[in-house]
Formats: sequence, structure tokens, C-alpha cells
Amino acid sequence: MLPTLLHFDYEDILDQAVTAVLGERLFDAPGFWAVAIVLEHQALVLRVSDDSDQLILTLEDEPATQGQWEAIDTMADVVGSRLGWCWEGRSYTGYLDMFLLSFDVLEPQFCFVAVAAQVEIKRLTRLG
Repeated sequence: MLPTLLHFDYEDILDQAVTAVLGERLFDAPGFWAVAIVLEHQALVLRVSDDSDQLILTLEDEPATQGQWEAIDTMADVVGSRLGWCWEGRSYTGYLDMFLLSFDVLEPQFCFVAVAAQVEIKRLTRLG
């Protein structure tokens, strides 16, 4: 069996309402080293592994809104929507470096990529 990014059963959070999307910076880096998609009772947290630079996804308690966590304005439009399907992406070397999410629909809308110890967020747009 192949390793997975998910360290929990995704079905447990599928279709839960998103209440916030927060990012945590490390050492004043320009990007986020962790992203928390806050749900009704917990948060889906994406972090970059210190050891392998792969993404690691966990379910955690809602992160504190003070301290290093801050709202991610580029994802503000998903607040109030429901968590949809997810997909994992693996590089040709076997690393789990990408995670895609949909909100309210079946098509993937956001891509989270582990790059240089940071989580880059990309919005997906259908061509044609």
C-alpha cells in the first residue's frame, strides 16, 4: 500500500462548513509553513515536514487566532462553503508534495504544494 498525505479518515470531515482559513509563518518567511482550514469542530492542517519537505495533513483542534496564525485573504471566499473532495499529488521521485481541494463542488479549486519548506497555495481555473 502506498503512503498517503492523510493521517485520518477524510470522510470524517467531508461536507463540513469552513469557518476560517489561517496561515502560520515561520521565521518571518514570506510564505506559510502551515495552513489551517478551520471547520465546524476542528481544523484540517497542512504542514511541510522538516525531514522530507513533503506535505503532512492532520486533523487538529482549531488553532488560536492570535500569535503566528493569520487569515489568508486569498482564500476568504471559501469561508462559509463546505469542504468537498480532495486529491493527492506525488512527484516522480515518490514524494507527496501536492494536495488539491474542492469546496461546494466536485472540481478541484485550490492546490497546495510543498516548495522550499513552505506551503504554496494556487487557485485552479478551468481552461476552455
